[in-house]
Amino acid sequence: MLTLTLALLAAAWLSPAPLSQCVFHEANKLVHRWEGGCGHLFGQDPKMKLRPAKEIGSGRWRSDSVPTSVWAGSMTDQGFDGADLELELYGTHGILRTAYGWYAVRSFSVDRSAMRFELDTSREIAPSPLDIEIIRRADALLSSPAVWNRADNRRCPGRATAWSIYCALDRAAVDATCGTHHRRPAMEAVRVIIDERTASRGYEHRLMDYNNDSTTTLADVHSLFHTALARLHGSDDQPLGKPVACPSPAEAAVTAVDTMIVTRAQSLLASSNAWNRRDIDTTGDCPDNATSFTIRCALKKASQDVTGDYDGGGPLMREARSLVDSLPHAKYNARLVDYNNDPATTFEAVRTYLAILKSRLAKRIGS
Repeated sequence: MLTLTLALLAAAWLSPAPLSQCVFHEANKLVHRWEGGCGHLFGQDPKMKLRPAKEIGSGRWRSDSVPTSVWAGSMTDQGFDGADLELELYGTHGILRTAYGWYAVRSFSVDRSAMRFELDTSREIAPSPLDIEIIRRADALLSSPAVWNRADNRRCPGRATAWSIYCALDRAAVDATCGTHHRRPAMEAVRVIIDERTASRGYEHRLMDYNNDSTTTLADVHSLFHTALARLHGSDDQPLGKPVACPSPAEAAVTAVDTMIVTRAQSLLASSNAWNRRDIDTTGDCPDNATSFTIRCALKKASQDVTGDYDGGGPLMREARSLVDSLPHAKYNARLVDYNNDPATTFEAVRTYLAILKSRLAKRIGS
């Protein structure tokens, strides 16, 4: 089975179809963020960002090998704003995981002037043995009508006791690979069969709509999985093992960049007129072109000024919230927002808070 899968992958990598030429430049050397793209893809020209990562977050692709390097970032186009992007490499070849599918990469190289690789979007990556296991686990999860959720909304709670087709595949992916991705080859293989069965029904979201269709029976669902397994040469009569033991996600370490961000936030909040003491936080966003800042928005703006990007804050925002927790009598739900808005918080307290935050980060660099 593994030999067949690797042969299919090799065929994809050696495909004579036209390849997209991807070129990136290092836009920020402090955080090693690279920006660029692969030209015209998916009917438009997506902008991409990548930076080195410790591990793939959306689940292992193979069980027999680990990537030699991993990159993570985002892709923005008309369809997706900041959609997750992951690049896993096995030497100079690998896979780019996008919101549109997983595609083969080859001829990867990186030096001081550019990062380059070729991308084959003429076909999606073939399923691996782990994808076969995912389909088998999803089939086993939907063992009776009592555990089949007929009203899918593509939200999959971790503690669910009933699953839709989509969520069964999602849960099975976590159990088999320690992560999930909505374009994983296992899901794509099932979508292809739904397309064939429902070509005239005009589904918008195939897995969800087929699941929720009143004419779909549980027997149809099992037939869907069994057909996928047959096409992938996978057996549905072998016992399943226990879910894999997944390590806790590694927390990013504090770096000197984090202290630079706080220094920039201190300059943004250099006077009381620059402090916005009412953080509405209705969406989590901060106003563009603001001339005064809340604590949260000052840190976000400072991150964008220093690194050119904001990724949610990482260890900096974790330490910032932890520091609020350590304050006397602090009992806040939304820590940065509530501390900023507390009538007892003075501008002098905000300045002291940022100074302590910078000191704490400096002591934890590399830890």
